[in-house]
Amino acid sequence: MRCRHVPAVWGDGWRGEWAARIAEHEPWLWRWLEHTRRNDYWEHGSIRPSYDDIGCPVLIVAGWADGYRNNSFRTVTALRAAGRHAELLAGPWPHSATSSCLPGPRIDLVPEMVAWWDRWLRGRAPAVEPPPVRWYANASHRPAPDLDHVPGAWRADVWPTPRSSDRLWPLSPKPPYQVVADIGLTAWLSCSGHLPWGQADDQRVDDIRSLTWDWPLADALEIAGYPLVRLRISANASVAGVAVRLCDVAPDGTSTLVSRGFLNLTRRGGMATAAPLVPGEVYDVDVEIDATAWQWTTGHVLRLALAGADWPNVIAPPSPSTLTVHGGELVLPTYNPAGSPYPAPVFAPGDETANEEPSAVTWRTSRDVLARVTGAFVEHGGEPYDTLYGRAGEHYVGEVTVQTETFAQSARSDVTFVVHYDDDGSGVLVDCVAHSLLRVQADGTDLDVTIELTCTEGQQVVGERLWHRRFSRSLA
Repeated sequence: MRCRHVPAVWGDGWRGEWAARIAEHEPWLWRWLEHTRRNDYWEHGSIRPSYDDIGCPVLIVAGWADGYRNNSFRTVTALRAAGRHAELLAGPWPHSATSSCLPGPRIDLVPEMVAWWDRWLRGRAPAVEPPPVRWYANASHRPAPDLDHVPGAWRADVWPTPRSSDRLWPLSPKPPYQVVADIGLTAWLSCSGHLPWGQADDQRVDDIRSLTWDWPLADALEIAGYPLVRLRISANASVAGVAVRLCDVAPDGTSTLVSRGFLNLTRRGGMATAAPLVPGEVYDVDVEIDATAWQWTTGHVLRLALAGADWPNVIAPPSPSTLTVHGGELVLPTYNPAGSPYPAPVFAPGDETANEEPSAVTWRTSRDVLARVTGAFVEHGGEPYDTLYGRAGEHYVGEVTVQTETFAQSARSDVTFVVHYDDDGSGVLVDCVAHSLLRVQADGTDLDVTIELTCTEGQQVVGERLWHRRFSRSLA
């Protein structure tokens, strides 16, 4: 209903077009669950490894709180290596407008886009050649799920840069660790970073239930790029995962999430393959941590926390298991801004306040102590907003649970989308509603998925669909 078959655009046949789309629609979730390994389905939408197929200049705008940040430094490096002009602008932002989001500093992106199009569409060369990469280095701060501003500093440099180098931090062996299914709630989701899911909170609750390695810092430490954890690890199960969190611990014990990474150990050979673990066998694996830029304050502690789950950001393992870390190292891409040929960038400021309203969101976690069930719940939306042809409104409810002894899991979403068309061509107000309900049950072997869709115009049901399928977890 967001598409062109609104009455004012489509004309008299808009209802038939809507009905056809209801009848022909198939859930995109089916395709994702059918292709749980990297194959042609995913390759067709990827520019890797054929970066030289791109012929136009590229400006990437990324956010450290956005789930799409991982292409940032890597793609700029690859495009420039392929002889293409590429630039990066990365800030502390989520998957939202840089001018109005949480967290800031917020900037007005319009002048940056105008300058880019002036150069590459109008042929107006800039007076000064801009730096290939500009990024915001977050600094140590106290976390909050609705933090308004992240302290830090803007950086500008070439990339790759001679001011960056890898620093190694050894990981001592640890005794066997029993995986905890519901670790991850203090960070929740990393796909969007904005409300209703928000930013990461204090990590120390999850840190206590994880394996941790701490390094007190006598000097300031700054990184930019992709941290990496190299592990020698074994498990007592054929399917297990490893979740790592890089944290900044203040003198009072507050633990702020810097970045995180997850590896399903059955995908240790890459996402195109899956191989079960041999219980007790020791494997050498690399766990990539999401791209970031961060400054630890002198006197703070660099912490690596390791667990077997990052829930509900990632589905928990299919069954309880034990991990044993036999050693390894943390590799940090350290950065020294001294000597950069570029001054710190300056941007037009964005909005003074964010357009995200915490009071419009319900966001809670729960723990049924005797049932051993942990839950996470969000609800938001409902207020209509103006559109080109009328008004629209959305209401979303989402909930996930995990049983911490069996690792059985459930998920549901209940979504209503309403559009009000001011005129269908005959002077009659039109109200259309699409309501969908998703339920997922996950056990040790399968995902059982049910989706219901009901579409109405006024009080009349104009279309209904029901889908139900069961998918193998396929070593996930």
